[in-house]
Amino acid sequence: MTTQLKINQGFTLIELILVIVILGILSAVAIPKYQDISEEAEFNSAIKIAYDAFNTVPGAFKASVDLKGQTPANVKLSDLITIRGKHWSFDDSQNQYQRPGLTITLFPDQRREDLAVKCISWSSPNLVNKCKTKFNVAGDKWKVVESIRF
Repeated sequence: MTTQLKINQGFTLIELILVIVILGILSAVAIPKYQDISEEAEFNSAIKIAYDAFNTVPGAFKASVDLKGQTPANVKLSDLITIRGKHWSFDDSQNQYQRPGLTITLFPDQRREDLAVKCISWSSPNLVNKCKTKFNVAGDKWKVVESIRF
């Protein structure tokens, strides 16, 4: 009596298809989650940059005007701080840094600075809701959420 040994030479087609299906399901779940995390990180980063810049301006303004003797009307926000980052730009005509959803505006004659948000400018509904909750914003208008006189 002879016995034949079965030699396994690899995976069957069904096993390979099963692995591909499992990987597809995992990627279908993981990719949207990654996008949400990425968008939320960008939102948090933009808010942190805005607040850091916003809180730096009064001291820089006082140093420029009170210590160096510069005329307040001639002070530009871009002379006091520089914001470089994704979507940030400086509008010289309004003396403000801006990006979708955030603006920092300097009113040098009034020695005042405003931080404003527009929550509907964020890219996803989750971020719009997060913005509205964080800043207590209702509607689609710009809202000044912080204002400093110095």
